Amino acid sequence: MNGTDRKERLYYLDVLRIVAMYGVIFIHSAGMSLFSTLDPGDGHYFIYMFITELAQGAVPLFLMISGALLLGKNESYQTIFRDRISRMLLALIAFSFMWFVYLNLTGEQHTIGEFFIRLITDEWCVQYWYIYLYIGYLLILPLLQTLAQNLEKKTFGIFLVIAFICIEILPFLTELGMPSVNGNLVPATVTCMVFFYPLLGYYLDKVLDLKDNKGLQMLVMGAFTVIMIASSMWLTYRRGIYSGLNEAATCHCTPLINAWIFLGIKKLTEKRNVSPKTKKILIHVSQSVFGIYLLHGLVDIRIRQHIDIVGILQGLHFNHMIAILAYCWVVFGVTGIISYVLRKMPLLKKIL
Repeated sequence: MNGTDRKERLYYLDVLRIVAMYGVIFIHSAGMSLFSTLDPGDGHYFIYMFITELAQGAVPLFLMISGALLLGKNESYQTIFRDRISRMLLALIAFSFMWFVYLNLTGEQHTIGEFFIRLITDEWCVQYWYIYLYIGYLLILPLLQTLAQNLEKKTFGIFLVIAFICIEILPFLTELGMPSVNGNLVPATVTCMVFFYPLLGYYLDKVLDLKDNKGLQMLVMGAFTVIMIASSMWLTYRRGIYSGLNEAATCHCTPLINAWIFLGIKKLTEKRNVSPKTKKILIHVSQSVFGIYLLHGLVDIRIRQHIDIVGILQGLHFNHMIAILAYCWVVFGVTGIISYVLRKMPLLKKIL
């Protein structure tokens, strides 16, 4: 989740990393399914659902950032294992052990043997599934680097369109009641998160030139995105009405939403003359994101055990969703401070 400095730092990637981390914290909050507690006739129902659909792109956004940062490099497996996979493994072991200790202190009984077995077969913290996914991504990184750097622009774009159809459009049509396509027609690599999203991030950052895209093309893409969002929300509403499955929104346009977020933040950041002080703050917060990811689950538990911030804000007549969004910033801030302090420690700095 942390990127490496370049000769010219891309500050929009720092902003994107912060946005993605906030989205992850929101995903793990009560806000993710808040819309499902409301009657569809409630005015907030679709607003809350829309926020939920936006948040679902947080993890793919991290993979897009990684693709933008890493797919332009040429790294041997020796470098990848030494500099990247080893860091992920150390973080996974160290912070899984933190959860192992916490769970034992709070009443559960686990042995060291169980620790290592579960570390390999499952997760000690459900939120750490991404580390396992990311290690899998790093194992195919040289392949993705070669592919990204050698695809012609037109071929690259066509591949991404085909992948989007396989990942989102076909499941969307199936959910509408149409017959599903023979699964053998859809290559597993195309629908794999660690394959598609890093390539999408690289394409948007290094290949796509917005100057080559006419206003009409962007308008059509924008209209298509709005239609897909509206259709996706309608499907979730329909599922809740007719089958009672109303626990989570199904977003069939995450790549489109993330592409607009990526390009929007990139364009806004590049146009602004960011002050040195702001740049410094952005770098510090961005570099703390991996630590926030590793620690936010425990910090969230400890905060809620001592104070009901959401309840307090609601008591002050804040809207329920706004109270949850504010609470997520509290978790982000508190965990960010802890992460910043831990990064000052020589041993932890190497993995955070």
